[in-house]
Amino acid sequence: MRGPAIRTQSPRSSSAGDVSAAEIGLRPKDGADRAATILVVEDDILTRMVTADHLRDGGYRVLEAADGEEARTLLRASEPIEVVVSDVNMPGIDGIRLALWIAKEFPDVKVVLTSGDLRNAAMACAAAHFLEKPYDLDTLGRLIKQLV
Repeated sequence: MRGPAIRTQSPRSSSAGDVSAAEIGLRPKDGADRAATILVVEDDILTRMVTADHLRDGGYRVLEAADGEEARTLLRASEPIEVVVSDVNMPGIDGIRLALWIAKEFPDVKVVLTSGDLRNAAMACAAAHFLEKPYDLDTLGRLIKQLV
């Protein structure tokens, strides 16, 4: 079984549509004491690694969780997290339940849900921002920049 696809764009490409993380301004807002912290929650390890690496390249501090329970543990134990990017379809605590829990326990934390199954889109949009898989990493970066 194949994991979800993510479209990436190489910062070294000469194509007019390709931009680097620095070019789209993924760096935290000027004057911030520290880089914004993003939690990436994804059960597909390759998708999680690619997404986390792209956000790190953009200057963010990135934490990773393989499922909703691990995400809840990190949210309770770590320094403040500004944005959670989570897959919807995960074993155990799914992304929608995680987003609803975050809204109750950490109301200042922004949530971006992702899924390739559009049947989840309506519920996901009610709980958080939503990106359909496969999503473009630069699109995710621009959305996070708006949220932090």
